[in-house]
Amino acid sequence: MKGKINKKFLLIAVAVIIALIILLFPGGPLGYFTLKPVTVTRTLPSSLTDTFEVTLKVSALEEIPESAMVFVADKVVGGNIIESSPGTDIIGNEDILGCGVPCSVIVWENAPTDQVIKYTVQKVKNELTFAGKWAVIDGEESADGSIDGGSKIIISDNTPGDGPGGGPGSSGGFIPQSAPREKKAHKMQKITKSKNPEEIEKIIEANENIKSIIAAEFGKQMASQADIEKIAASSSEIIKRVSEPTRTITAKQDESVLSLSLSYEGAADVEKLVIYDTIPKTFAESADDIVVTAPGARVTVVENDPVFAFMYDGVTQGQNLNVNYTINDTINTSVLNQTTSPIIFADVRNMSNVINDTQGISNAQNRTDSNRQAMNDSRYTAPEIPDQTMIIAAIVIAIIAALGVVYFLKMKKRKK
Repeated sequence: MKGKINKKFLLIAVAVIIALIILLFPGGPLGYFTLKPVTVTRTLPSSLTDTFEVTLKVSALEEIPESAMVFVADKVVGGNIIESSPGTDIIGNEDILGCGVPCSVIVWENAPTDQVIKYTVQKVKNELTFAGKWAVIDGEESADGSIDGGSKIIISDNTPGDGPGGGPGSSGGFIPQSAPREKKAHKMQKITKSKNPEEIEKIIEANENIKSIIAAEFGKQMASQADIEKIAASSSEIIKRVSEPTRTITAKQDESVLSLSLSYEGAADVEKLVIYDTIPKTFAESADDIVVTAPGARVTVVENDPVFAFMYDGVTQGQNLNVNYTINDTINTSVLNQTTSPIIFADVRNMSNVINDTQGISNAQNRTDSNRQAMNDSRYTAPEIPDQTMIIAAIVIAIIAALGVVYFLKMKKRKK
């Protein structure tokens, strides 16, 4: 009948739209993957002895999101891993993880790409089996696969089997469920809202706890505006000579560590220095839940909310000031984004020595730049991912428009 849409034509159009949505959906065959795959290659020696070395190399096919973790596990059945590169963990050397015979597992958490680790195997059986697996983990999402070559069986009669890296074999790979998965994140922060004395004065005046700490540590009662101005002035000059703080958070099974790191780069010694630091309640509800380590500092719990103060005596040039907060819980590393910058107060006897030390300001900036570069080098920048909803909507609109044109031309032809 004229004027009616062909049902067969309409069904085909709907099927095309649905197929395109599936194909272009994130993670689909043509979609934009939020997790990029990697390859992991195992290399075995040309001949095997009672002890021999194995290498693993992770190669990223594309950039990996900075929030993602690359996890690698390799097991040796019939042999014990007795030594491995720094940054790896060796799990067991007996009947573990369903091996059935003596075996070892090496775990490489937060594995860097395009780098090689090595581990040494001590032969126990005449037949050794290698099997491993890797995973790229980002929050609740993951992409994984077997180490290049999958399962690899070696008869230790100085015959390496079918070549380095493993042969076809079955996958045989696994990720040990008992191995904790560690995630790490870090960022740099500005010290206080400003390095200006006026801003520091406002911070002191607005906080009775800070006044009490300064009075106790610096021997100043903060009774007059002149006292506050003096501390604000000395603090401002010292802050200019301190590298920007770096915050790091490491979370693994039943343990999370929030760290603060900075360094003093001025030439003049600082008689008294206080770091005042507030921890987000999303990390810990109370100071009672936190184990604090701060080498060289006296630690005071200002509030259970939790707020801490760290007092240092005689801080010298190049001294690193490090604080670790540890809790017995696994938290999301996104808590790092909720941390605030620490506040620094200082008291010096000879302000002229500090003010004349212009090189200290340059040294602090150089240290900050160096830390920032090292932080950037240690991770990939997450690639820009287009908005999937907008892409799909644009495709659907384009298809509907095209169908409309086809239908219009078809109806026009019928009228003729």
